[in-house]
Amino acid sequence: MTSTPQQRVGPVTGIAIALPATWQSKDLRQPPELAELYYSPPHQKHSPQIIVQTIPVPPGEHHPGSYHELADSLIFEQQQASLHGSLREIDQREIVVDGHADGVSHTARVDVFSYIDPASETSILQYQICVQMDEAVGAIVGLVTAAEMMQYLPVFEAAEQSLKL
Repeated sequence: MTSTPQQRVGPVTGIAIALPATWQSKDLRQPPELAELYYSPPHQKHSPQIIVQTIPVPPGEHHPGSYHELADSLIFEQQQASLHGSLREIDQREIVVDGHADGVSHTARVDVFSYIDPASETSILQYQICVQMDEAVGAIVGLVTAAEMMQYLPVFEAAEQSLKL
């Protein structure tokens, strides 16, 4: 897990985050959504991973709070899918993200929560950042088992602190 973080710009989303040099990536294009998967090898079901995604918002539906709607919907989806309503919120806060391409600051919301995956009955930590963009919303979602949380939480925090659009 521990290696010097390197800033990586997603070839599909254009979103930049710092990750350990040992982490690998995979393109997850699923139009109209664009996404990249970064993971700590070997990639298995519950391997530590970060999914970076941009989701276009139609002009008539885009508004300054679109990122809150995305954050709430991601939490709701996990709440519905988790075992016996096991979702527990750990942290929620607002941050400002620099735009490396346009020089404009963007508002984002960080949510950290845990839940139990019903298929494996494994406790999972989800560290998500939902960010307002000009014509889209972005999601940076880190996933790790609770057993590995302390080892990989610094990776997710470094990704948050280095996040650039």
